[in-house]
Amino acid sequence: MDSSHPLCTTIDFALAGLFTAWFLISVAAQLSDDVQARMPALSGAGLIPRWAFFAPRPATHDTHLMCRDRDSFGTIGELVPVTSPESRRWFHAVWNPNKFHTKVVDDLMAAMAVQKRDIEHHDFAEQSLMLTVPYIALLHIVMHARRPETSVARQFVIVNDQPFSPDRHPEVGFVSKFHAFSRVDEPCT
Repeated sequence: MDSSHPLCTTIDFALAGLFTAWFLISVAAQLSDDVQARMPALSGAGLIPRWAFFAPRPATHDTHLMCRDRDSFGTIGELVPVTSPESRRWFHAVWNPNKFHTKVVDDLMAAMAVQKRDIEHHDFAEQSLMLTVPYIALLHIVMHARRPETSVARQFVIVNDQPFSPDRHPEVGFVSKFHAFSRVDEPCT
């Protein structure tokens, strides 16, 4: 169809008007909860986005996944970080491929904290936490981290730290039991 055709111009203006209205409603929804309440069909269908770039209570602590190994003599090693914090570079605002891995670990630790609270709230056995997806996923990450050849078992620890607090004292949020490494040359039973 020719772009000078009146129908094209009418459709172009209609689409431009539709997208402009959608944009303005989306911006208004970020500023007030009333917008989404007045248009439940659109917001319920996900047509009016709601972004939360800034939390009402921003994070005030850092969470670290750490582990320590036990050797065949029963000696327990020092706690070491599983993921080491990377120094930020200017281009990380746009391109940071390592962010995916650290985000997964952070999300798993947060999910495990929620699972732990739920288990404690419902008076379930403490061992049931080991059957949750976050625990198993964190255990998988920890058990596949680099280790000394003398290690026979590993324990993971979640540590909470308040880096901007004047009385900075890291707190242990969770300590797993020791899990034995499986040996490749041993037959499965």
